[in-house]
Amino acid sequence: MIQTIKNKITRVIIRTSVVIAGLLSTALVGWLMADSALRVWQVEAITEAERLSTELNYRVQREREPLVAISILYFGSTEVTQDELIASRAQLVDSTARNPMLSLGFVTRRNEDGFLVQQAAGDLPLLPTGQSYLINEHLVTTIEQAFEQKPAIVTGALFKVDDISYLPLAIAVPNAEMEGVLVCLIDFSHLLEDVTRGIIANGTTVEIYHPEFPNVNYSSLPALNSAQEMSHQTEIDMGLYRWELIWHFDADNGNPVDYRLTYVSIAFGLAITALLTFIIHNILQQQRRVEQQVKEKSAELEDAHSKMVQQGRMAALGGMVAGISHELNTPVGNSLMAATVLRNRTAEVRGLLTDNNLKHSDLSSFLEFATDSSRIIEENIRRATELVKNFKQVAVDQTSERRRSFSISVMINELVTTLSPQLRHTSHRLEVVVPEHVLMNSYPGPLGQVITNLVMNSLTHAFESHTSGLMQITVRMPDDLHLSLEYSDNGCGIDEKIKSRIFDPFFTTQLGQGSSGLGLHIAYNIVTDMLGGEIKLDEKNSKGVRFLITLPLEAPERRQQKTQDRRNTPYGTQ
Repeated sequence: MIQTIKNKITRVIIRTSVVIAGLLSTALVGWLMADSALRVWQVEAITEAERLSTELNYRVQREREPLVAISILYFGSTEVTQDELIASRAQLVDSTARNPMLSLGFVTRRNEDGFLVQQAAGDLPLLPTGQSYLINEHLVTTIEQAFEQKPAIVTGALFKVDDISYLPLAIAVPNAEMEGVLVCLIDFSHLLEDVTRGIIANGTTVEIYHPEFPNVNYSSLPALNSAQEMSHQTEIDMGLYRWELIWHFDADNGNPVDYRLTYVSIAFGLAITALLTFIIHNILQQQRRVEQQVKEKSAELEDAHSKMVQQGRMAALGGMVAGISHELNTPVGNSLMAATVLRNRTAEVRGLLTDNNLKHSDLSSFLEFATDSSRIIEENIRRATELVKNFKQVAVDQTSERRRSFSISVMINELVTTLSPQLRHTSHRLEVVVPEHVLMNSYPGPLGQVITNLVMNSLTHAFESHTSGLMQITVRMPDDLHLSLEYSDNGCGIDEKIKSRIFDPFFTTQLGQGSSGLGLHIAYNIVTDMLGGEIKLDEKNSKGVRFLITLPLEAPERRQQKTQDRRNTPYGTQ
């Protein structure tokens, strides 16, 4: 009897111990799951803040495009009038479906104390449409920086007037033999509202601070409806300045912490206490997986964040302007030197003739010298004319994205001419084999950008260990409706491990060395979307790289409809 009682007491104790152990274990698991859910939400919030910061950086950098496009007009023209500036701005806003809340103005130095707006076009009160008025004092610093940094584009400091934040951009340009600065003033509050409308979820807001005035919040986004559960501070590089972004997250109104798994684990723990160890093991495994994912995403975001500032779609065109300007110095200088020497020799012969000392040998020597000088002047002027003509055509195509009929051989040769300044300072060669009299009805500007991206990709990545590299462009006609363009180089090639990722956005092997990882991604989108073709890497090629591009001679008409749809959407899909 006593033993029976002891056994019962023992069984009760065991059962009680198991129940207590199960309850304690279940409570511990529940707490760990709740904490894990909160940590996952916090990690997701930080990742989202970094992604949104990179996106905002990209959207702001894209606002350089109007300034680049109008600066091409000033660099390529002898004189730009007020009416031309107004018409160019209107055409730019209409053709790109861009938010019209921006102003453009050409400013010259009036004296040592200030600057004068020679011509301006736009809707903003700080830089209204008009001529010959003093520049607003908030823009003076940006203009002075543009003079100091020329020919680079300067992103000025944010400033606030009447609760509206403004962002100035500037670049030094000439006009009618006057040195000045082209200023682009953007309504940053309106821009921020537009670009964040589709990417920021409920329960998320951001404060933006500039180092010039660290106590002023330049964000116009509303505050959270209730107390925040998470905040994250980061920075974006805007050239001369680094903006500080402070993100705030509200789990009550945004993406709430998901506690459903906590409730399930508690119920499951109460029912099956024997699986507690297995559940804890799964929790630890889940935590390790989350941490690994956070590290990978953080590395990708940091790469995209640091590279987006240094590179944009129009950066190549800006570099092309400087390169062509430098390239023109040689033929113009040669022509000037030959003309000067010819003038001096002519004066000598005229003196001999006046003194009646002119001999037949002197006249023959002068005529031979005059013939050689005329040939030198003619060849150099023809070279300069060809450079200007080719650059103007390439610049118009790449800035307007217009569709037209063109000769593929003429288009590629013009593009190669504009790329020659980048190649001239290297020992690498670019060879072109293209049949004549092949006409396309397509978009020469975007097609030129594809070829430019491939060439610049080779110059950046392919020839690190090559003293003299070779790039080749070969065009063939596989049938009457399509064109085959083959691009290749004899560089170091692409590692087998990354061939499947070369067209991914932000993927690059040049971390921290000036590459954005967007070149091949942009080329892929242009070929497959706008031009209606396909591009692929020849993975069987054992030396260097070889890209195969197939294009229809007539671009699909659906592109025009996409452009119209884009114009009906704020900021389009550029």
